[in-house]
Amino acid sequence: MEKTETKLERVLRKNAERRRAVALLRAKMVIDRFRSMGIEAEIIGSLASNGFHVKSDVDFLVKKLADPTQRYAIESMVEDVLKDIPFDVVYADELRWHG
Repeated sequence: MEKTETKLERVLRKNAERRRAVALLRAKMVIDRFRSMGIEAEIIGSLASNGFHVKSDVDFLVKKLADPTQRYAIESMVEDVLKDIPFDVVYADELRWHG
């Protein structure tokens, strides 16, 4: 027997879908701005793997900077674009791999 979705569950699901759509649109805007600044980056984490939900943040991996001093402007720009959506920026050159 299939479980019928309650009105509350339907509202919550639609809110989550709407939030994911807004986050994806804004994250793509960030990637476009990165590209125009000569920054190689991608969206990673739950938004990239379709696991994004109501309390998720948006994760970016910055692979390559055109200029190392750009780090200071990046997070401010991301915050301006994402507005109320939390985010993390990870820099590839700061990652340490453990084997």
